[in-house]
This record gives sequence, structure tokens and C-alpha cells, in this order.
Amino acid sequence: MEDGLVTFRSSTIELNENRSAVIDGCKFIINYDENGIELKLNQICVRFTGRDLVMSSLIYGQAVITGEICGIEFFSV
Repeated sequence: MEDGLVTFRSSTIELNENRSAVIDGCKFIINYDENGIELKLNQICVRFTGRDLVMSSLIYGQAVITGEICGIEFFSV
């Protein structure tokens, strides 16, 4: 914080067709199974649905999801 200003880091999602997603700004995992992964981001939650979903990495606020992504939904808790 500088000069009374507060800045928030935004979250980003990068898709590689429907085969993988890289999510920056991930805080924690809400739910995880092979058909759905729910993540808490900085200011919203996101749900990935599909088949054979795997979170291959979760480090320094970055998650990597692979598999057949069929849907992405945003929600709040």
C-alpha cells in the first residue's frame, strides 16, 4: 500500500481450446473430482466441468487444469 492506495491483483484464466486451463490468482480449492473442479479466486469462484479433469499444479496462486473441459461457470459463495 502506497499513499493510501489499495490495489487488488486480478485473476486471469488462459484456455488452450478445451484441453487445458491456466488460472492465475487462485486462493484455494473448494471442490475437486474428475468431473468438476471449483476454485476460489481473488474476488469470485469458478467451476470447471468436464471429463477426466486433473489439477496438475497449484503453486504460487497458479492452478493448471487438464482434461476435457466442457463448461466454465462463475459464482460467489
